Amino acid sequence: SVGYQPVYLPFSANLGEITMQPATNVLGEVTVRSALPKTQIKGDAMITNVTGTVLEKAGTMEQLLDRIPSVSASDGTVNVFGRGEPEIYINGRKMRNSSELQTITADNIKSVEVVMNPGARYASNVKAVIRITTKRAVGEGFGVDSRTSVSMDEHDRWNGNENLYTSFRQGKFDAGLTLYGGMKHGIDEKVMTQDTHLEQFWHQENAIGNYMTYKMFYADLALSYQLNDKNSVGLSIATNHLKYLDAFSTVESSVYKDDVLSETSYSEVLSPSKDRAWWGNAYYVGQLGKLGIDFNTDWYLTNEDQEQSTNETYQEVGEAEQASGVSSTTATRNLLIASKLVLSAPLAGGALSFGGEFSYSKRRSRYEVLPKGLIDDDFNRVHESLSSAFVEYNRTFGKMMINAGLRYENVNFNYYEDGKYVAEQSRNYNNWLPSVSVSVPIGGVQMQLGYSSDIDRPSYSSLRSNVTYGNRYTYESGNPMLKPQINRDISYAAAYKWLSFNAVYTHNTDPILTYSDNYNDNPTIALLHQVNGESYDHLLASLTMNPTVGLWSPSLTLGIFKQWFPMEVYGGHSPLDNPMGTFNFDNTFDTKFGTFTIMTRTTTEGAISNRYSTKGRFMMNLSASKSFLKGKLQLLFYAYDVLGTGDAHMKIYSGSLKEMSFNDFQSTYYQLTARVKINTSQSKYKGTGAGKEQRSRM
Repeated sequence: SVGYQPVYLPFSANLGEITMQPATNVLGEVTVRSALPKTQIKGDAMITNVTGTVLEKAGTMEQLLDRIPSVSASDGTVNVFGRGEPEIYINGRKMRNSSELQTITADNIKSVEVVMNPGARYASNVKAVIRITTKRAVGEGFGVDSRTSVSMDEHDRWNGNENLYTSFRQGKFDAGLTLYGGMKHGIDEKVMTQDTHLEQFWHQENAIGNYMTYKMFYADLALSYQLNDKNSVGLSIATNHLKYLDAFSTVESSVYKDDVLSETSYSEVLSPSKDRAWWGNAYYVGQLGKLGIDFNTDWYLTNEDQEQSTNETYQEVGEAEQASGVSSTTATRNLLIASKLVLSAPLAGGALSFGGEFSYSKRRSRYEVLPKGLIDDDFNRVHESLSSAFVEYNRTFGKMMINAGLRYENVNFNYYEDGKYVAEQSRNYNNWLPSVSVSVPIGGVQMQLGYSSDIDRPSYSSLRSNVTYGNRYTYESGNPMLKPQINRDISYAAAYKWLSFNAVYTHNTDPILTYSDNYNDNPTIALLHQVNGESYDHLLASLTMNPTVGLWSPSLTLGIFKQWFPMEVYGGHSPLDNPMGTFNFDNTFDTKFGTFTIMTRTTTEGAISNRYSTKGRFMMNLSASKSFLKGKLQLLFYAYDVLGTGDAHMKIYSGSLKEMSFNDFQSTYYQLTARVKINTSQSKYKGTGAGKEQRSRM
């Protein structure tokens, strides 16, 4: 017997009791290692394994996602390359607030799946999906996971936040409470220029500084009960409060007519505001016989209040200086109620899923400005109902997997102005959205080919009819005639060992563009609003290489975005067809002293929609992490844009008569995070939520 001294006895019919003594030389620890490809294709997703890799030490979930192929994440926003903001699921539960990106850490995550071609079960506005699977929870009783972060930027502004997750698990019952609070001092400095080509050439220069201090509080209580191995119910309630204590802006402007100075002005803007949101979810996930059931119902309520006081002085050349003051108030209320049912069952050797979703949303917005007569006050109201149904079928034929689906959506949009129904601004839409994908391995290469359709519906704010005051030279308005943008996509993905490749070709119909026009034929006042442009096509592709060489884990991603954009610009040749390249290179060193990463992000000149990046951009970020007390204490240091080279330079074209340029200046910051874990485990909550599309438009 292994681990004991051998015993030799002469054979007899009855050996009796045999006592064995432990061996003096006991076998030492044996570690058996194997490795899956870091990124592989399975079904509809590109899967990146996190467990057992250096990605476990990336820090927060946001910092981990920023290192997943084709994904970028910062400041609470996640984007999939060329697809925009994805819908995120954590263990099958839809992420309800971006604050959750800070509540889960990389060492709790098993894998990340990126879906570039979502099927019919997802809402029409979903262009990409990220599915996150955490490690299996262990242990019962109380658990605590506390994270405290402090940071300082190059302007010596200190920021801090505390995230506390407490859990209780006993038998079939699971409860989790997340509390998050933070205060931040922000600065946003930019130079904006505006050129208008009429009979005379108008050129404006604006130096803008935005300085703000805000505090945020977020709380989420989730309760779930496992009825049996196949059935569970749950309930959650959450709230989010964001209050701008001090929001102050300055704008220094000069106006030139035919290259001759015409007017100068200086503005100071004070704009305190507060946003409050409450929402909840209840769900049942289970199985009756062979029928799978996933039912969710959600509610969502927000109150948003903003005040703005603007004091301006301006002087035309040769005239006396003049002063003016403008003040405004904006109050917005949103209400959403939504339910979703998904049923699944085996059929003809495959799996059939079908179901539907219904949501009702209501929005009220009141805008008032003084002095009267400058622009009109506005009170508008929107009532909208959305009904959808889908069917999806997937089956495996040998090594080939096929998934096909069809989704139908009906949207009934009713617009009211001063309490009166406005028929010409109300809409009814009916859309059929097919999708299909085929996955098959050829040799050691896994491949997937797919087709899907999705819709970008304009936000409720973009559909308003009123004009709001920004400053003397900039107004903003909605466009009640704005139509949804429809995108049709063909996607291809391939993975081989530590290589992965993605490509998507898209045809955009009625693209939604941000435009600048003259207000009341005044060439010095820009009216910013959204319009539907001409249809166009674009192609994006990315290649990722992430091998491991001893302690060194490099990851290199090369990407390109190319569009064929029809727009005339002043001067003839349009730069909006020029491609844009990206180059991301991460180098992680996993040593006994800690884990250290150098991340570089490079973007070339190029165009996306009617926006053109006029100058390349380079950023370098650094991170270092170290665990103590057998993982119960973790320290993480993160430095953002350490070289101060991440400034963005962009020009927005609005046809042949007008263009606007923005030069945004980044701020370097350094962050230190301390995390304490005691008997931690992730929530078993399985609610997936409903009404995500309508909520995002609010």
